Amino acid sequence: MNIKPLDFFYIILLVSTLKSGACIAQNIRILDDFGFENLVEKNENGSYILFYENNLYRFEAYGVAKILNLLKIDDTTKSVTLVLLNKGIPITEVNLAANLLNDFQKGELDVNQLLSQTQISWTNRKLKDQDVFTNSSYFKTDVNLRLSLNYKLGAFDNPIRQRLNVQPYIKTDLGKGFNFSSYYTIPQFNNLDQKEAQVGLLRVSNDFKLGAKRFLNVNYGFMDLDRYGITMNYINFLYKDILRFNLNAGLTRSGRLDKNLILDDIRLEEFMMTINGDLTYRWNRYDLDVSFGYGSFLFEDLGFVFSVRRQMHEKTVGLFIKKTDLGDIVGFDFTIPLPVRKYNRKRPVRFKMYDQFRLPYNYRGGNRIAVNFYQGDNVVSEMRAFFPEIIRKGIRKAVRSRY
Repeated sequence: MNIKPLDFFYIILLVSTLKSGACIAQNIRILDDFGFENLVEKNENGSYILFYENNLYRFEAYGVAKILNLLKIDDTTKSVTLVLLNKGIPITEVNLAANLLNDFQKGELDVNQLLSQTQISWTNRKLKDQDVFTNSSYFKTDVNLRLSLNYKLGAFDNPIRQRLNVQPYIKTDLGKGFNFSSYYTIPQFNNLDQKEAQVGLLRVSNDFKLGAKRFLNVNYGFMDLDRYGITMNYINFLYKDILRFNLNAGLTRSGRLDKNLILDDIRLEEFMMTINGDLTYRWNRYDLDVSFGYGSFLFEDLGFVFSVRRQMHEKTVGLFIKKTDLGDIVGFDFTIPLPVRKYNRKRPVRFKMYDQFRLPYNYRGGNRIAVNFYQGDNVVSEMRAFFPEIIRKGIRKAVRSRY
């Protein structure tokens, strides 16, 4: 049989294409079996692009490090791009040369050398309507156990009065950026007040991506501190992840669902408008945020908030000063992760601990000054985990700790 030179070229091209396709299919299977969700893979002119969502690792960067270890890349691939999703929305991308990844997997390149030649940034990439997720995260429910603590200093006979709130917390993604969440508050060890069990949160939320660095969140329903109505949160990264602007607004009134899920405490008051914004500068060397905000708050007070907050991977600690028409307050807060680093893969129903515990402390002043109520988790509130520099430092930590 005579094979012409042109036929030989076509055979080589076909074999190369089949090998590349097999590699893509292999990665889908490996990552699906491991438990990563919303998987979409593309191979465009030698560029391998993976869209994925991490609902396994508590810290987003650990998921990136694991995927860098699991990926199988063939010889025809020139570059690799990982696109991190949250609720199906592309947030951040990690881009590196394929040969660097191969050398890293072989142990010929350490993590510092890898990261020095890796670009991490907000992403402009979009998913198309015809892109179909493998292992979709939609219509899967997480039942979290969330804990919160209310307290104040008392008299000498009872120096600390407290209420521990045990909150079974349900979260379900219903579609791209569309989420339902609710928790039921059960007071325990309560010598602070007469608060009974009730629904603490019952709302639907929709997240939108307005550009590579602009995101909008809208919520409707019952929210923390017995508020009912609609709220909006907007974030715009003006320069990389260094300078950002946040805007929060709400049109709410008093209202709650009691322990029997009966509508209660709907006072004859008009809906109240609150709006406040802040400008934040991040010093990436120390992951330090310096923020100044101004606006109106829950108790119809007008004033400013100044805070300095440091993020240490998953932990944060902050100092704040608040001054409004109602007075001034000084204090600090901290957030710590709960000790489960990696969860089981999501099923139709998954039981787990809530990711973190937050506690504020007011050193001086009242509790009604410059208050914003909790509206549930969303793309805007979870953005710190996707900051490019936090991802970069987190990959280094994950590799060194052998996650």
